[in-house]
Amino acid sequence: MPRDQEPASEPHLSNPKKNFMIFSKHNRLLILFLIITSQMFSCGQERRQGAGGSMATGNKGQPMQTSEPVRQLIAEGLDTLDVKTYFIDKNIREELYQELTNFYEAGNYQLAWHSSEGPLPVACELQQALAGAPAEGLGFDYHLDTLQLLNERLFAKKRGKADLEQLVRLDFLTTAAYLTYASHLLSGVANPAWYDESRIASPRSADLAQHLQSALQTGQIGQSLQRLIPEHLQYHRLKEALARYRQIEERGGWPALPKNTTLNKGDTSDAVRLLRQRLQSTGDLEGQPQIAAAGNKSDNGTIAAGAQPAGDRSVNPATIMDEPVAAGLARYQQRNGLTADSVLGPSTLKWLNVPVAKRIRQIQLNLERLRWWPSSFGEKYVLVNVPEYRLRVYEGQEKKLEMRVIVGKEYRSTPIFRDTIRYIEFSPTWNVPRSIAVRDILPAVKRNPAYLRRQNMKLYRAGSGYEGQEIDPYQVDWAKLSAARFPYQIVQQPGPGNALGQIKFMFPNKIGHLPARYARRPFI
Repeated sequence: MPRDQEPASEPHLSNPKKNFMIFSKHNRLLILFLIITSQMFSCGQERRQGAGGSMATGNKGQPMQTSEPVRQLIAEGLDTLDVKTYFIDKNIREELYQELTNFYEAGNYQLAWHSSEGPLPVACELQQALAGAPAEGLGFDYHLDTLQLLNERLFAKKRGKADLEQLVRLDFLTTAAYLTYASHLLSGVANPAWYDESRIASPRSADLAQHLQSALQTGQIGQSLQRLIPEHLQYHRLKEALARYRQIEERGGWPALPKNTTLNKGDTSDAVRLLRQRLQSTGDLEGQPQIAAAGNKSDNGTIAAGAQPAGDRSVNPATIMDEPVAAGLARYQQRNGLTADSVLGPSTLKWLNVPVAKRIRQIQLNLERLRWWPSSFGEKYVLVNVPEYRLRVYEGQEKKLEMRVIVGKEYRSTPIFRDTIRYIEFSPTWNVPRSIAVRDILPAVKRNPAYLRRQNMKLYRAGSGYEGQEIDPYQVDWAKLSAARFPYQIVQQPGPGNALGQIKFMFPNKIGHLPARYARRPFI
């Protein structure tokens, strides 16, 4: 109901209790009517029943029919629909417009979400589902506010006699919201190729028009959207982390430690109090009393800044880098792929001082990356977490093996891909890529030609590979060679020091292989 319009039947309640007694005695039928119409015109959580269900079937499987004038408006409206108005994601507007057209054409131009009396239960369920988009790390509002406002205005102003053209537009907007949200859950918002041409993604696809039709037939709108999110354990853990970090942000975030702070176990410093707060905020300092913020008076038994212990008033225990703090710091370092040495040095300090808002954004980006892949990796798979420098082997949801890995540098990054391991190669040789040969190896060999021998590498004429004639590196005038003039191929022989390790997992794509090494860190 519009906020500037009051219902004629609603009295001014100077004494609510007294007036309610009067209404309950003399106007029970009027109260019942008001309750029914309130449920008809709104999508409140208290709503339990409604008039119908979907374009194909009613809420209980009974067929619903749209009047012929409305069907004609739907058919005409599809031809003149402004995609910019209905689809918020400009990158998939045309694609989703076709899905919307297919949806209404397949349903014989029936209304999907509304009747002339009000929104159907499926429309209300969709609004509830759209409200959950932030929990998936998605920042669009999917017309949620507009849908709620239009439903309120359209069906309240004429007591259920909705304007037919507005009704059709509202139905279109609701369908567009579902399709856009479904597309984002299914395959993400961004195209991975926009950011990294070397990334080999496997985006999921589906007939969203048919998916929506099935959802309406069963009345399971929310469940149909949930079925589109990835099944990966990592995805659901990231969602849990997103919720936790947003709670931290709502509480004011975590404190930043002073620049150039260094701490070792046993040290005493005011910075330790901030470190305690920082570790407590992310749950790394377990079983410790919460430390109050600077200048605050503690009212819950915690130690406030500047407070002195009951016995020794010369040292504040909150400023001591004791065993629990050292263990909490090691736990934080372990979680973030840092050396778990309980030492607060420059690298750990840099990580600790990243604002919570940036961490939230990183979680959102990682949720997006997981939407670029198939819903499931299968029963058995190898997962390399490149930023964490770790490789894990899973069977179902159970981790069977974990090891550290070496990844590429920023200028020569590790490619991201998914594929099937076809076969493995033991004791592989490594044909050093030209980029690595001229950038990394050539300068080392110029300083000392013995570098190749120490690295168990052999030199061949470019293009001949290790089947050609080997060239003595001491017979080469290395001073005359450069990145532009390097007519050689370097091949590292099998052995413990081989960069590819002892086993090479082979894939049928341009990436080619995943090397692994036991006893030492594998190179990825």
